[in-house]
Parts: sequence; C-alpha cells; structure tokens
Amino acid sequence: MSESQFKEKPACAVKGAAVPDIVECPLCGAELEMWSDEQETHCKACNVDVTRRH
Repeated sequence: MSESQFKEKPACAVKGAAVPDIVECPLCGAELEMWSDEQETHCKACNVDVTRRH
C-alpha cells in the first residue's frame, strides 16, 4: 500500500478487526490471550492446547 492509501482511511475505520480476549486455562487457571479470530491457543504454563468455548 502506498502512503497516500493510509491517509485516506483512519485506523478506526477498520471494521471486524481482531481484538484480544483473556481466557482461562481449564487445567491450571492461567490467564491466556486469545485473539477474537482464533479458536485455539497454547498454555505455556502447563503445555496444553486451549480451545475457545462458545
């Protein structure tokens, strides 16, 4: 993208952008960051994969 394209739309004009959520590891209780567009993350504290619950 050229620099002029960035000036045309401010950053707040982006809709549907991913945002971070805090989820709890079901095994050890550690707080993990999972982006809204992800369905799974990895807990580094207890080495388990954590899936988003709906």
